[in-house]
Amino acid sequence: MLDAITTERVDAYIVHLRGASKNTDSTINRKLAALTKIMSYARRRNKMRMQPHIEHQKENAGTNGRMCFLTQTEEEQVIENLNKRGKDCHADAVGVLVDTGLRPSELWRLTKREVDLERGALTIWKSKSDKPRMVPMTERVKKILGARVESSTHGPLFPNSTNHWFINEWNKVKTDMGRDEDTEFIPYALRHTCASRLIQRGVRIEVVKEWLGHADISMTLRYARLNLANLMDAVKVLER
Repeated sequence: MLDAITTERVDAYIVHLRGASKNTDSTINRKLAALTKIMSYARRRNKMRMQPHIEHQKENAGTNGRMCFLTQTEEEQVIENLNKRGKDCHADAVGVLVDTGLRPSELWRLTKREVDLERGALTIWKSKSDKPRMVPMTERVKKILGARVESSTHGPLFPNSTNHWFINEWNKVKTDMGRDEDTEFIPYALRHTCASRLIQRGVRIEVVKEWLGHADISMTLRYARLNLANLMDAVKVLER
């Protein structure tokens, strides 16, 4: 059955994802990466004779290279909106995602075993790069997760292991803020927010790479252009 997967069928699948399903290039690439891994596994075990070529999509950081990240005011508006509607759990998630830069899927899997309140760090065992990493906690994150650790007996600290419970409320906030047409204003923007703040406040790019768990520093370099301080230092060489 796996041998029925051909390059032509993969191309048709990509067209379907982009058209009917309206997936972004980054989402398409994640799905293609999963398919590639499955086929590679099958090839190694002689369950598949030929592995078709898969053309990954060229990703852009938003329209015209725009990368969405929240200002302090926007972050406060999101959290205030959620709290007013009694969605304290969702508001807590926003605070943790902004301060840790975790991928939403990483936060939904987090259990009390991964939270070290004494050291002030989280351990992320399963990530996109397949490499574990440690992420420091701000005081806000310690307070939020500390309360959840105390009340948790087992399982994830947040109520659902999928994105749906969070996205539904996020979309309501998005509407209230008049951002319905902004395709980049998505929960993943909270990860971009953490990265952009680290860069803008002078944290070295290599440190940000380790913090975010990027496999390749080229992913982290997308944020380097946001460091105005570096540009202001550079302009000094032109002053007479």
